[in-house]
Amino acid sequence: MLWSAFECTASNLREKEENLLLNKNDADVIALKQVQAKNTMYYDLQNSLGFVDETDATFQDILDTHEAKLQEALSNIQLSLYYIEQGGNSDSQNRAKAKYYTGQYDNYKRSFPLLVNDPNQRMSTRVMSR
Repeated sequence: MLWSAFECTASNLREKEENLLLNKNDADVIALKQVQAKNTMYYDLQNSLGFVDETDATFQDILDTHEAKLQEALSNIQLSLYYIEQGGNSDSQNRAKAKYYTGQYDNYKRSFPLLVNDPNQRMSTRVMSR
């Protein structure tokens, strides 16, 4: 799967925030902060895995193999960005939800380096010696 075709499902988002997304159709739900969230996640995946573009075969295999996990991560960052945009004071429910979903995304982000089974394919951790 190419990164451009990757997206989370409406059900990924609805199961987290059913009331918020109740009156939106599936396309609107999927599009919620999707571009910004995908850019953030792509950058984080590149930093974790060391792949430089979405046409890399190993990167495409990772998307295929770990699609459900990556969709969960994407849904968390989408909701985080949504609630950050909604703003509010430091004690607001929007801030609390943004912090919660950011934390959930960060948990997934920490596991990104483990998505590659072969340590030799982890380009960012490869050490060359003479």
